[in-house]
Amino acid sequence: MYFSDWLKRYRSTCRLTQEEVAEALGYADITYRRVEWGRKPSLAFIDRLITYLQLPVEDQATFRHFALTNDHPAPDILLLRLTEPESLPNTMIAHTAEPTEHEMLPPPPLPPSLDFVGRYNELAYYVKELTTRHMAIITGMTGVGKTALASVLAQQHTKPNHVFWYQFYPQTGIHDLLWRLTAFLAWHGEDALWQHQHTSPSTGATLPLDAQIEYLINALQGHSFLLCFDDLHYVETDSYVISFINRLLPILSSTSLALIITARQQPTVAQLHAYKPLTGLSIADTHALLITRNVPLADYLITNLYQTTAGNPALLILAIEVLLTANDPYLVIQELVHAPNIVHYLMTAIHTQLAHNTQAIQVMRAIAVLQKTPVTRGAIEAVLDDDDVWETLYYLGRHYLVQIQHYDSEEPIYTQHALVQAFYYDQLGKRARRAMHGRAAHYYANDEHTLLHALIHFEQAHDYQSIVTLITHNLWNLINRGHAQALSSLLARLDTVTLPDSQRVPLWLAQGAVATFLRISIIAHESYQRAWDCLTLLPDTPVTHQQRIQVCQGMGDLLEYEQPQEAVRWLSQGLTLLQGDSPRPEAGRLHLRLGAVYTLLAEHTAAHQALKNSLRLLPAQYQHERSQALNCLGVLACMQSNFRDGQHYFTQALQIYRDNGQVWSMLVVQQNLIALMQIDGAWTEASAAYAQALHLAERLHHVVRQTELTHNLGILRTKQGDFLEAHKLFTHSLTLAQQHQLHATIIAIQVSLADLHVRSEDYDTAIHTLTTATYLAAELSITDQDSEIARTWALVHLAEDSCEMALTYAHKAIQQSQGLGDQMGAGIGLRVLGQIQCKQGSYDEAYKSFTQSLALVQDDPYETAQTQANWGTTLLAANQAADSMPLLQKAQTLFSTLGAKYDLARVDRMLTCS
Repeated sequence: MYFSDWLKRYRSTCRLTQEEVAEALGYADITYRRVEWGRKPSLAFIDRLITYLQLPVEDQATFRHFALTNDHPAPDILLLRLTEPESLPNTMIAHTAEPTEHEMLPPPPLPPSLDFVGRYNELAYYVKELTTRHMAIITGMTGVGKTALASVLAQQHTKPNHVFWYQFYPQTGIHDLLWRLTAFLAWHGEDALWQHQHTSPSTGATLPLDAQIEYLINALQGHSFLLCFDDLHYVETDSYVISFINRLLPILSSTSLALIITARQQPTVAQLHAYKPLTGLSIADTHALLITRNVPLADYLITNLYQTTAGNPALLILAIEVLLTANDPYLVIQELVHAPNIVHYLMTAIHTQLAHNTQAIQVMRAIAVLQKTPVTRGAIEAVLDDDDVWETLYYLGRHYLVQIQHYDSEEPIYTQHALVQAFYYDQLGKRARRAMHGRAAHYYANDEHTLLHALIHFEQAHDYQSIVTLITHNLWNLINRGHAQALSSLLARLDTVTLPDSQRVPLWLAQGAVATFLRISIIAHESYQRAWDCLTLLPDTPVTHQQRIQVCQGMGDLLEYEQPQEAVRWLSQGLTLLQGDSPRPEAGRLHLRLGAVYTLLAEHTAAHQALKNSLRLLPAQYQHERSQALNCLGVLACMQSNFRDGQHYFTQALQIYRDNGQVWSMLVVQQNLIALMQIDGAWTEASAAYAQALHLAERLHHVVRQTELTHNLGILRTKQGDFLEAHKLFTHSLTLAQQHQLHATIIAIQVSLADLHVRSEDYDTAIHTLTTATYLAAELSITDQDSEIARTWALVHLAEDSCEMALTYAHKAIQQSQGLGDQMGAGIGLRVLGQIQCKQGSYDEAYKSFTQSLALVQDDPYETAQTQANWGTTLLAANQAADSMPLLQKAQTLFSTLGAKYDLARVDRMLTCS
């Protein structure tokens, strides 16, 4: 066990933050963090830690040795003795404890340490850009020094731990960027999204891309970070990355956030003015570089060298390496001036100089093979099957042929410039390349954090069977770690490779899952269909049988929202394939998806049965899926006004989410439970719970939850009669919903505002608001609010004495609610219908409507009181005071108990007048 891992586990076990331990030791936060990231501690640090841990004298020497060498006979025993001393005598630890979510955080990426000379004017310009515009765009050709300049600029601009450095590669994309940024924010206390992702199962996707971006954009605004996106040109055509950067740009001017971008050409992101490309070093800087490297040259030779290389730092560094060992610098520069290919001339000369050092050449070739993946000493040794390359790496580093980057971790990263890498890679024959790539792949495949690198090298080694095996066993781990786009590109390339059907089908299944995750429906549908067509031609074996079930489940997931009826067909077919098999999780998952689709189709009986089957078939350890089923059952019960069952299901789901630390999902269930609390009449408790949930939603930067919770609180304030506060809450939630294009929520808020205006008897504003909601719902084909829209229109027409129109809308509202099995909605619609019928003098029909309304809304004391009050008021207007009085008095009691001030005052006036 590494000492850094032991220290993190000790702190986690004691429930301490890094800041608390750093303060106890008397060190700055960043100093302590670096030790946890892997930096070797100083002797003073170790001594302070020994004092803090109160280690016995006899253990101190062993502990010092452990801290310096990572060697300890029983680190787990030591941890247990310090944290739970009373448990030690009866405990034997024979395995390493599972790391917590925080321990699995990758160290924050810091700017690389690269050669940098001069550039005073350029540096001053970009410092001004960062200070005034909070943004610097550094463009220029390969080798011109963009990354080195960006690194120095970043280190001058802010503290190292406030810099997020991200290096783009051809295989990276938005998901990898977001995963790394999520980890970076977690190091700085914004760990809600990280915790959610790492308590999610490895069998399904984490939060949708939009939700992740929303969280990150909001989380970043509270900090003074510097984001550095290096080599953006690799993802220039990635619309998601460009869109993410476009989301960042508007907040730069209003926050302390800053951004550096390097690219070979002007990025196509919005809101950028023209930037002058970075050129080579000036002749003065070239002179300074030669002096720094102890290469004295006559001025005319410096001029010739400068003109030949155009001041390109990469070419100058290679030229210096040649000049340092040349007998005649003049001859070298003359040959360089006339060389048809400068890079080839320089690299040939350098390679000739290394000819006496066979291991150096092999190491250069190994790094060339490994380039674009983390090149550590361990990786180099694995590729070469040589466990002693440290001296050679040191030699190459001193000669600037290899750059050594210390990212505040114990093991440095080795890189070559692209020009050097291309030369040594091209030297290798096909057989040698494949063998080295194969050894690299197997090295990376042993670590779940580097599986993508393994896939990259397996592809270069043409080892397609290993790719199939690796993807099949680690698909969702790879997707949830941010590698979906890289997987998508790899799978597309493998489409051109000749493979047997036994290997092709798993790749099509993976391609379908990845494309579904990336919302590329055409590719997902085509991949699943190709897998299905191929499987129909293969013998029915246990493997192909399982793959057919996977196709059915994948098609169900893909088509759930696009073609729900077709999704039902595929999911049902999957269940048919499982018939005769012993109950297993696959059946539970299929029933879960089927229940969700049936709910969308408003087939509530079928949905309820499917979800109950899901719970029956899913084993206890499948907690994530079980909590999903429980939550769906809760929603379904509430849609049918069965609030008691809804509360029961929500409570069970909440407990599972709480036990697993899934705060994100927990918040959704809490919102549902608060709504039930409100329906039950516990308004004071609901109000306090809304405040707590809103605080949590703000901490999570969960804009959707913030918007909906604020809206729901506005509805509660409306019922309480605090119209001014309700209007403020609705306005705030509407602004949030519009900013983030939450169309369904916009419609719901507009309907609530219209209801508020009707209660305030401001019918002109109500009509305007309701018209907006009606138009938007029709335009977007969103039907969730149709019954409420119709009910509110009925009330508006009733107030304007347009009884026929009011009657039409009331009947429409009732039919829509009944069609959805929404008893509460139907009961409220019947109440509105009763009011209209009384106004028309149809008292017998009104009596039936109000009676039915009371029966349907009886689980909600507020809606019960509303029906009683409105029935009593219409009877009073019809001079039937004797019948109206009991109803008004019952309503008065309920409104008083609930605290519905506006409605209570209205009923009080009715009773006083009578």
